[in-house]
Amino acid sequence: MTTTRAAERGFTMLEVLIAILLSSVGMIGIVALFRVQTAASSFSRRTTEASVLATDQLERVRTIPIPAAGSGSSQTSLDESGTVVTDGVFARTWTAVPVTDYFAVTVTVSWKDNGQRSLVLRGRRNP
Repeated sequence: MTTTRAAERGFTMLEVLIAILLSSVGMIGIVALFRVQTAASSFSRRTTEASVLATDQLERVRTIPIPAAGSGSSQTSLDESGTVVTDGVFARTWTAVPVTDYFAVTVTVSWKDNGQRSLVLRGRRNP
């Protein structure tokens, strides 16, 4: 009984290597896409948290008495939930500067996320 090479079935070594190469290129693309999406999601989350913290402080400044002599200011270090901590993710500052018939209130929330980022909210309040 003789067997011929034409009857043998299977993949050649070259075909297997090409399949592995194409699979690894596809996996590298998926991993890169995942990293970009994670970074974008993190930036969006931090920006939303900073916006909430700035809005909260702006509303708080609108309800506290500001000295008639001039402006008030404060700096606070916060974590994600808005709790005051010694070394938090966010730094929140606010100033209230008197203008002719109102106070110009500026709240700045800054954080580090692939560089220094900040969000500024401005408002007005009566004296």
